[in-house]
Amino acid sequence: MTMKQFKTILTALLILALLLSFAACSGSSAEQNENDTTDATTSASDGTTAIPDVSYEEDDLPDDLNFGGRTVSILSSVHLMPYLEAAAYDITADESAAGTVNQELFNRKKYVEERLGVKIVNKVSLKIDEEKNSLLFSGTGKHQILASPLNIISKNAIGNALLDLKTVENLDLDKPWWSRDFNEKAEMKDKLYFTTGDAALSLMRNMSIVFYNEDLAASYAESSGNDSVTRVYDLVKTGKWTIDELHTIVADVYDDLYNNNSRDKLDVNGLGITNNSVNSIWTSLDLSILKSDGNGWYDLGIEEEKLFDALSKATDLFNTQSAIRESDPANTAIHFAADHLMFTVSDLSSAENVLVQNMSSEYGIIPFPKYDESQADYYTFANDELITFAIPAYTEDLDMVGAVLEALASYGYRNNRPEYLSYVTRGKYDTDPDTRAIMDGIVNNYRTDSGLIYNRTLACDYAYTLSDMVRRYNRSIEGVHKQKSEEILKMLSLYVKN
Repeated sequence: MTMKQFKTILTALLILALLLSFAACSGSSAEQNENDTTDATTSASDGTTAIPDVSYEEDDLPDDLNFGGRTVSILSSVHLMPYLEAAAYDITADESAAGTVNQELFNRKKYVEERLGVKIVNKVSLKIDEEKNSLLFSGTGKHQILASPLNIISKNAIGNALLDLKTVENLDLDKPWWSRDFNEKAEMKDKLYFTTGDAALSLMRNMSIVFYNEDLAASYAESSGNDSVTRVYDLVKTGKWTIDELHTIVADVYDDLYNNNSRDKLDVNGLGITNNSVNSIWTSLDLSILKSDGNGWYDLGIEEEKLFDALSKATDLFNTQSAIRESDPANTAIHFAADHLMFTVSDLSSAENVLVQNMSSEYGIIPFPKYDESQADYYTFANDELITFAIPAYTEDLDMVGAVLEALASYGYRNNRPEYLSYVTRGKYDTDPDTRAIMDGIVNNYRTDSGLIYNRTLACDYAYTLSDMVRRYNRSIEGVHKQKSEEILKMLSLYVKN
């Protein structure tokens, strides 16, 4: 048997053993979390209050709104995650859907229907781009709300196919359940054609975060004498969690588990990454691509010196010898759950993976690090598959459509958001003040850039082209930056002229 065959079989046996142990563990933390209905503000088992009372803002919709049982139809995109049983549940869910997260989505739909006197129909599409175009240009009014991934809807901002959401009655885009930063960066000539927020779980699911294996760090520190791996939470709390610190900590993490003198995915390594992990740098390191020109349009906002230095740091981090890359986040989750990775940069949705939910080791979720300590705060990136909400230009009954969107988002802010954050932290969001503070900071500090929102149109794929160079250890960034910058300026001018 070759070493490659041995490793393949060993990996398969490892996964099988994990799954069998999860099935046998009837008292697992994930199952306890699914059955836990304790309010976040109740007393802990020792009689002390774990989390102080949390006050969530209510919406300002009139109490007497009633639309007489009329239907509001949503065309939405399926949220594909192969390791989830209910991949489509992002805005609404069936009553029979398993789990408290899905049940809360069902409760929201029922609540909004009863509150506003409407019937909500959500058509989940596997071909959202095709159906979106048919919807926008047919003028039939078949669906009043379009819930589409950002990378698909952004190209429709120009062309009069979408309504300016700032004009829609009952829709208050200044409320905390809508991303104010996204709205500011997405505005085009003082109009907003799509938005994102708590009307779907998708925004949180697509946020880029760092998983931290606490138990692995503790055991590694004891065996290696390297206690830097246990200082992570102190660094986060004191604002000193930077990309340089992460690189320093993970660079030397290694344990040759099978004594074959060859570093591989079955050993203990410092950092797990996916193809999307590199994209975190654009927001988290506070890199600007496009900025407002003061007249409702855009101009280049790139700080070259900082850009080149940040991309150099990122190239070193993501190509360190202790970094293990997988194209599929599910595979990275397998290695993390098996205690083979101390840190993993991935989307928050990876915490929904059954292997992660049931892993025996304790894990924490922390923000992607800062550029340096002078950066004001930690900022969260979300990939462009996040769901945005738009209204086709020909839509009627806008007061009803606006009220439904507002009610869905405000309920999501008060109920779906905390339920989801509790689930991905295996209940610690409800019991541990530090976990709650970190998770709230990650969600509330979501930031974006006009060059990310319009990456595939105005920004000429600037960000992801340079991300790919970082991923491939290609340091010829300055030339590509110059070429892409010229393309962006031409594109901005072309759109203005037309």
